[in-house]
Amino acid sequence: MSIGIAVAIGDVVLMVADGRRSNAFSILTDQAEKIVDLNDSLVVIEFGAVMASTNVVDELRADSRLPVAGREFMDLLTRSIHSAGAFLVAAVIPDSTNLSRIKVGLLAGGVDADGAYIGGALFGHGMSEPSRLLLRPNSTPQFIVLGGETCGAQEYFEREIGRAYRASGTDRATLISMLKRAAKKTVRYAATHDNTIGGRVQYRILQPEHPTQSGFL
Repeated sequence: MSIGIAVAIGDVVLMVADGRRSNAFSILTDQAEKIVDLNDSLVVIEFGAVMASTNVVDELRADSRLPVAGREFMDLLTRSIHSAGAFLVAAVIPDSTNLSRIKVGLLAGGVDADGAYIGGALFGHGMSEPSRLLLRPNSTPQFIVLGGETCGAQEYFEREIGRAYRASGTDRATLISMLKRAAKKTVRYAATHDNTIGGRVQYRILQPEHPTQSGFL
């Protein structure tokens, strides 16, 4: 399906995603860019059914009144994901596809007046209401891993974060570099267990008063 990783540490947000798009039969591309800038301080990662998640992103990008505050943005995002997911589920013919794949979601990372935050919303087949999460960093990083649940990708990333902290000490630049490496290792780990995950690994870093950093790992 996909895997996306969002990390908030101090005033920094790190977003990482795989590059694979696939359907029930084959891999369509390993070069997809699933991380999308909504503005200078807000980034999302597309997850699940491509058409539905892309439509939600397009609607958000076209919204001239896009909320700046994290909680307000997550309210809007959750409503949009719920609507897109409900439409998607209703449009699928029973027994025509693997219904476990019929989900749409977005991970979000941003910086508002209260600092860095990460969040996510997901809705689809088998869900009575959208799942939603909004986290802000405290003395330790906060993170979300969406995708790779069947192989324990979140637990794998949590162990890698522990190693990054022990190795980097108090050096922030080293820690961020090691978190990027940990995220890449997690994507590669998940890819060995799920052939709908893989391809080129993309990242984006947001930090107040700094230009956005982006590239591939």
